[in-house]
Amino acid sequence: MKKRTLALICALILVLTTALPLTALANMQYRYVYTSNGKSLNQRSAPITHANNRVANIPYGAKVAVDSYVNGNTWAYVEYNGKWGYVMSRYLVKNQPAAKAASSTSTSSQKASFNGFVEVTYSATVRSSAPGGFVNLRWAPSKSEAIEAKLADGQKLTIIAQNETWAQVRVESSGAVGFIMRAFLNDTGADS
Repeated sequence: MKKRTLALICALILVLTTALPLTALANMQYRYVYTSNGKSLNQRSAPITHANNRVANIPYGAKVAVDSYVNGNTWAYVEYNGKWGYVMSRYLVKNQPAAKAASSTSTSSQKASFNGFVEVTYSATVRSSAPGGFVNLRWAPSKSEAIEAKLADGQKLTIIAQNETWAQVRVESSGAVGFIMRAFLNDTGADS
């Protein structure tokens, strides 16, 4: 009787130890690397940007497994190609981005393009690259266009149109309308 009980306990422990990692994998979030310039993303050993803590470069569009977020969701602890490390969470998106077009050296690549914009309505907040920082609100979707305002980190916005790179936004506090890069948005998940 004791041997049977011991065997049953051992079998139960074996089942539980193999099921826990499967549960953790089922709860894992997956995201894709999206950088506005199409370059790779640095994966780091700690959530801080020092040149000597780089673990790997994750290519644009690559799928990563997200374990957790730290430092006010500024950094994500991710796995890519068997390596674990931290990446800036603003470069992670839910949907796989389209392949980047080859860059052009002509000045026409700097001009605003309103192509590909679709109407949407959802709430978001500004996510600057540094805590307490700001993001430029531009009159048109191009980094070479005039800056209309500087939006503070955490400022509430309503997204009214977007393409793959840019979002047309309405600033809730002032009613101002302009464009910011989607990489600088935190989707609050609330429809307006």
